[in-house]
Amino acid sequence: MPRAKLANIPIEILQKELAKRVAKVEKLKAQRDMLDEQIRQLEGAAGLVTVSSPKKPGPKPGRKLTRKPRAARSGAKTLGQYVEEVLATVPAGLKIKAIEQAVIKAGYVTKAKSIYNPILKVISQGGFKKLTRGIYAAKAAGKAPAKAEEQAPKAKAAKKAPKAKASRKRKKYSQTAEQFVLGLVKENGEITSVINKAWQKAGRTGRADNTLNKMLKDGKLKREKIQGAKGSTYTVA
Repeated sequence: MPRAKLANIPIEILQKELAKRVAKVEKLKAQRDMLDEQIRQLEGAAGLVTVSSPKKPGPKPGRKLTRKPRAARSGAKTLGQYVEEVLATVPAGLKIKAIEQAVIKAGYVTKAKSIYNPILKVISQGGFKKLTRGIYAAKAAGKAPAKAEEQAPKAKAAKKAPKAKASRKRKKYSQTAEQFVLGLVKENGEITSVINKAWQKAGRTGRADNTLNKMLKDGKLKREKIQGAKGSTYTVA
């Protein structure tokens, strides 16, 4: 048979049931007290003594337990000590990023991807001084020169200056490029491949294409494409 929902039971019935259960609680408590008394009397008659387990001393009320940093608990150096030792060797000072790299290189162990902010916090707590914008040094260190960044260990390696290209000497010819081309095409004209072969055979660098295009633009040559073949025939305009 399904149980009735509490929402469907009248309040008067619920109150009566609750009063019954409360009465039972009081009765059970009385039975418990009576049994405790009987046990106590029996133990006393038998000469037994119950020893309660000692409680561990807890913190005094109103006083918070302060947890020591992990480095202090393990006996290792703190981050502040690492920063102080690093800056003590560089009177010119370092940027935070350079301090971070030097501290990790010196043996500071951390699982964090970056300790930039913790180092900044250590420096802001005192014991260090700001030399210039973004450059910090130990208080005991001497004055940094005007350009402290130049003496930082993280100075970038100077880039090698590119070697100057040897200037190419232009060859001198008895004819100009246009005179040479005109000499090839002045009678019956000539095709592109023949002009380029003659150009290279004469010891001229590159190809004759630029000269041909310039002469076409200036109206000194005419060009006619060869039907069914690659290239063109050039004649004097």
